[in-house]
Amino acid sequence: MAEAARIEVDGWPQGDTVVLRSRTVRRGSTAMTTARFDDSVWPLTPAHPDAHSQSVNLWWTTYPTASVRQFKTFVLAALDAPYPIAISGHKTIGRAGPGTVRLWFVRLRAFAVWLEHRRIGPARWTCCCALGLEAASRAGPVRLDYAPAWR
Repeated sequence: MAEAARIEVDGWPQGDTVVLRSRTVRRGSTAMTTARFDDSVWPLTPAHPDAHSQSVNLWWTTYPTASVRQFKTFVLAALDAPYPIAISGHKTIGRAGPGTVRLWFVRLRAFAVWLEHRRIGPARWTCCCALGLEAASRAGPVRLDYAPAWR
């Protein structure tokens, strides 16, 4: 049975939250012995259905330090939640596979680095996202005070 989501007082997953808690893992491994939220490497290979697959590891040390917790939270949600029908177009896909999650990890890393280079830190994400699209359209364009990387 999957471990219930564990949330700290401040709303973030606890450091000992099991990453593969909602996944079926290969024979010989258990979700409880796999990576935890605070680990710098998340091996997803135990959740891959093909025993002959290459290892699938998420190396969080390759992300900008300031935004690791936020992106880890997204990836944990992607591992736990059903695959969005809007993306797949099918209702039959349960969850994104480990390879798909790794692809998202790589693409999000490029985005995280882009944000860091523009000095847009997680503190600014909250204020911009809190406006919401509707409110932002009424308020006009949102200006982020940062120095472009080319200056």
